[in-house]
Amino acid sequence: MNWTDRTILAWLLGTAVCVAPAWGREASDLPIEITADTAEYNESSRTVTYTGDVAVVQGRATLNSAQLTLYQPKDGPQTLVAEGNPVRFHQPEEEGRKEVRGQSARVEYDLDERLLTLIGDAEIIQSGDRVTSDRIVYDMQTATVTAGAAAQGQERVRTIIQPRN
Repeated sequence: MNWTDRTILAWLLGTAVCVAPAWGREASDLPIEITADTAEYNESSRTVTYTGDVAVVQGRATLNSAQLTLYQPKDGPQTLVAEGNPVRFHQPEEEGRKEVRGQSARVEYDLDERLLTLIGDAEIIQSGDRVTSDRIVYDMQTATVTAGAAAQGQERVRTIIQPRN
């Protein structure tokens, strides 16, 4: 079953593919589950728009928003664009990686590259340390954060580092 078939099925059933346990598998190999109050599939634009208390789960990582659009071009990366006040994401601690939380007005998630781009009042929190800017890019594969001008943002980066006891 290809992504287009999955998306049509998901739209008809009101949810996307089921999530398998994350243990021992790369998160990018895991299916993505999307739940929402409504879903609308547009075949000509190859998009699915979910609205109302949208929740996205891949492995143990979650993203919550008011609206989410899944773009599935024939060529190019599959992308999720979430909008809300704010959009929130969470990647729990596992396998030597610390827990990461974040939020912003808009989040763009490149499914192939596993890149989260937070746009507008963006914030990432890890172990109490906080990074804020108008644009933050979080690479979920390498747990790398890029913010401000390095992430093509316009605002300066503000970082608060908590003392280690």
